[in-house]
Amino acid sequence: MCKFFSAISNGKGDVKFFKPEDIVKEMVKGNPKSYDWNSHTSIASYFGIMGREEDKWNKWEYDVDKKKLSIDSLNSSNDDKIVARVVRKFLKESDLVYLRNMYGNNSGNYNSGYYNSGDYNSGNYNSGYYNSGDYNSGYYNSGYYNSGDYNSGNYNSGDYNSGYYNSGDYNSGNYNSGDYNSGNYNSGYYNSGNYNSGTLIGHFCTEKKYFLFDMPCTKEEADKVYNLGVYNYFNINEFIYENKMTLKEKKANPNHKVLGGYLKTLDYKQAWKKVPKNIIEKIKQLKNFDKKKFKEITGLTV
Repeated sequence: MCKFFSAISNGKGDVKFFKPEDIVKEMVKGNPKSYDWNSHTSIASYFGIMGREEDKWNKWEYDVDKKKLSIDSLNSSNDDKIVARVVRKFLKESDLVYLRNMYGNNSGNYNSGYYNSGDYNSGNYNSGYYNSGDYNSGYYNSGYYNSGDYNSGNYNSGDYNSGYYNSGDYNSGNYNSGDYNSGNYNSGYYNSGNYNSGTLIGHFCTEKKYFLFDMPCTKEEADKVYNLGVYNYFNINEFIYENKMTLKEKKANPNHKVLGGYLKTLDYKQAWKKVPKNIIEKIKQLKNFDKKKFKEITGLTV
């Protein structure tokens, strides 16, 4: 097995190796040819150098830590000075932490997947420890695109969240913004139910009552909320890929080099702006609809 960093040359200064953009291009396709980024044979194959032609190319290994170029197989004229110059220039202009993760696949121990930094990760692009899933930053996360610790679900930002698209801490349910919410689409703290803004207050209650826009309603009327279809459009968190990040975002999220991007948390009212008008029209048909309360919760004027 060849080690990081591997290259081949034709004896005349034509040096070839996998560049990050080559690796990403193949990974997006699922690496159908099973290339090993540190394999001389894989490098030759990627560049269309096959069979006996490959046997004419020199094989090189470069020790990044010792900054030393060594011959693995010399099959043509010795162009080691040119190879060393090309490789060193490439490495000097690159982020070595990013390259180690990319070429070496995993950084840490007991990792399964690609581009992981940390220990005991299963999945891809994880930073932290004991993560299962992809694009997680933090610890003990199960799911995808989580930022924080102990999250179960997808696209969570914060800690101890169970569900999907939560922003804040200790949320149970989906699309919650704030802390300790139970249910879906809540903004604020300690809310139980759906689409609530504020804080739930109540003690020693024995009856379960239903409300829409702070007014009593039947269970059947309240249940209509579940059929609105907001779930398909309302996202509090979204993963922003590195090539679409601003310089300010990159500076504020140094882990983007490991993760390939960062998890952006939208303001609750910003997320509501993405809900299409036809869904808003359905909400307006609900019993007790109050446009002032609706604006207070969503920021939308109807």
